[in-house]
Amino acid sequence: MTTHDLLQARRLADEVVLLYAGRLVEHTPAERFFSEPQSAEGRAFLRGELVW
Repeated sequence: MTTHDLLQARRLADEVVLLYAGRLVEHTPAERFFSEPQSAEGRAFLRGELVW
């Protein structure tokens, strides 16, 4: 499934794959992504600062 809806992703995802500007920036279990994203882009996305 692909979504930009964070609430839906939190509810349904087992893992998160974050693509930005045509490159893979993060691939991690969903629980870890939402609690402690490893990439700057992941942190910006969760803060609502990353525009797609």
